[in-house]
Amino acid sequence: MRPSTLLPIITALLASACEAAAVSSKNVNRTITSDKLQTWWHPTGEINTDTPVQPGNVRQSRLYDIQVSIDDGKHPEYYDSFVYESIPRNGNGRKLSPVNDTLGGNVDGVSIESDVGINMAWTQFLHTSDVIVKIGRKDKKMSRPGEVVIRPTTSTYETWTKGKDLYVKIPYQEIGHKISIEFQDDLWSYHGGGNDTLFVQDQYPEGHNYVQQYNSSHPVLGIEPINGLLIFASPRPSSDLVLDKNTTDTHSVPPGYVSSLENITESNLYFGPGVYWFGGDNHAILSPAVSWLHMAPGAFVKGAIEYRNTDSPLIKATGHGVLSGEQYVYQANVADGYTNNKSDATSLRMWSGSLGENQTWICQGPTIASPPFNTMDFHGEPECHVSDYKQVGAFFWQTDGMAIYPKSKFHDIFYHIGDDGIKAYYSNVQVDRINIWKTTNDPIIQMGWAPRNVSNFTANDLFVIHARFPGANMVVPSALIGASPSYTATDANDTASLGSTIANFNINNIRCEGICPSLVRWNMLQNYDNYTIDGIHIEEFPPDETGIGMSIINQFTDPEGNQVQLGGQSPDNVGLTIKNYFVGGERVSLAKDNWQSDSLGKMNIAGSLWGRWTIE
Repeated sequence: MRPSTLLPIITALLASACEAAAVSSKNVNRTITSDKLQTWWHPTGEINTDTPVQPGNVRQSRLYDIQVSIDDGKHPEYYDSFVYESIPRNGNGRKLSPVNDTLGGNVDGVSIESDVGINMAWTQFLHTSDVIVKIGRKDKKMSRPGEVVIRPTTSTYETWTKGKDLYVKIPYQEIGHKISIEFQDDLWSYHGGGNDTLFVQDQYPEGHNYVQQYNSSHPVLGIEPINGLLIFASPRPSSDLVLDKNTTDTHSVPPGYVSSLENITESNLYFGPGVYWFGGDNHAILSPAVSWLHMAPGAFVKGAIEYRNTDSPLIKATGHGVLSGEQYVYQANVADGYTNNKSDATSLRMWSGSLGENQTWICQGPTIASPPFNTMDFHGEPECHVSDYKQVGAFFWQTDGMAIYPKSKFHDIFYHIGDDGIKAYYSNVQVDRINIWKTTNDPIIQMGWAPRNVSNFTANDLFVIHARFPGANMVVPSALIGASPSYTATDANDTASLGSTIANFNINNIRCEGICPSLVRWNMLQNYDNYTIDGIHIEEFPPDETGIGMSIINQFTDPEGNQVQLGGQSPDNVGLTIKNYFVGGERVSLAKDNWQSDSLGKMNIAGSLWGRWTIE
């Protein structure tokens, strides 16, 4: 469906008023573009905590100002770096339609967040040398280093204060930095027990799920910043990943309202610095000619990308701009006028289209903000190479991580996600260095929904910096590593396939900070063989009465009653090996006899599987 004929006129008028309507904390800014440091700014930054921003504006942090300097041992010279912000529902409320404000009331995974004022801010810059980041707070509160936590906590950063500003030294490294700066005077404890099965709050009587006082039925299930702040310090990309806008085969999109990109004849598509928007009932369907999409630093594109019938063997999506889904309603269904009507086939993804197994998709650099549904699914199974990728503001349910197709490599990624994070559905996959901020729905690693044959899947260095699961669940597993039951029969335990196996699966170094879900919750839809988890560090589980920390493996059968097995169908095989498992710094093992459901490790595994798994 296309926008009405009046929409381009209306949006053009709005755009002309955007700069005047923008409320920015700084009217004058100073950025830098050099071989050592690049920062950028949006002159139409709008500080707006409650409603949608103007189409040509960019939501700017209500709290944070950031400047960056090159750390060359001289007197530092600081340059402005724009601080973006995302809010729950993007200020739209519970809206079901992009054109009809009277439709509302959908359940979307957002609970008390809007009442509390939860938001997520981020800034990004490119650098090739050590830098110093200067963080100012508009509330003028003092920020002492001892009162700030930088996550993941596995890396140490030099910090200090001067006046009321916090300074963080970020050394250059080729893999970049994706960190959360968390002020300990700005934390919210998520208490469970809401009438929507989510959370309650005791601060705002007119707000959602208000209680006068917390009690034992409202356990703390997660602790997160109210005003989140993420720093993305990215290395400069190689020249083959930077599009020259001046080539003859490049189409430069003018900033402002974009109605269509379907008839472009050039192979390269360039979004330069500026703001672009498609509207809530439109998205970017790319011409078959387009094989390279580039969003330069300072580009802010309000839309979603669909590849349409390109036959190029190599497709690129590059640049350090932002692709934002803020104008769409939750689960926007393209086939139904972009209204909230969930469809796994036609609800809008931020990345979608007809890419197949004989094609390679390179995605390097972009930040995805406010996704309305699953982030990426292609109609085929292209080999994907994704790096220096960020997803923020995923407050809705079903804001998954990307699909990871066969032979794909994913590394150096930050995910704020509301659903399945790392989708382990395909073979010969390598995943490295993923930082994850998880909300309420489904596991960090998902292997279920249907019987699968998967082999040679390796994931290294997964850092879960936050997780807040509202309850124990096996269908949408409350777990670091989960496997849901059959998508078409979630309550049936006879839907397994003895002819399918997940094998040679390795997870190395998975760390969960703060309150964490269980290690594993599996509904076995196939055999598991040679599955190794080596290096697990869990800070703490929720209270025992919630059941969220309990690891469970359910052994399913096929329709004839034959059981699938750990170790496959050979009785001598050990199917699951857990090594170096620590909870609260204490080791869990069979030898220490502290693995059971009522002990430190909280493992509740069917007795029939004994001997087919081990904890070393």
